[in-house]
Order: sequence, then C-alpha cells, then structure tokens
Amino acid sequence: MNSKLTKEDLSQMDRQYFQTLENENLVEVACNLRNFAAGLLFIAQTISMARKGIGCGSFVII
Repeated sequence: MNSKLTKEDLSQMDRQYFQTLENENLVEVACNLRNFAAGLLFIAQTISMARKGIGCGSFVII
C-alpha cells in the first residue's frame, strides 16, 4: 500500500479487511491511518486559526 491513502483505500478498510492482514501489514496500515489523521488534524487547526485571524507576524496562515 502507498503511504498516501486514497478514497478507494479508505472505502475498502472495514473490520474484515483488518482481520485478514498479517501483523507487519497491519502495523503499516495503522501507521498510514495515524499519519492521515494527523494531517487532517493539522489542516483543521490551520483553518481554525485562519478563521480567527491568528497568523505568523503579518502573514495569516490559511
């Protein structure tokens, strides 16, 4: 699996999918999902800060 998750990747990840993975692959998928979630959190925080007008110096983070 690529390090970048696609919509198709996510749509195929159900309980049965995870149960069929061997430990090494399960760890890789779990790490990819963690990175995906961290990226979404960063984007959400950046958007929230931009809406509040919080930036770095004279630049607003968007």
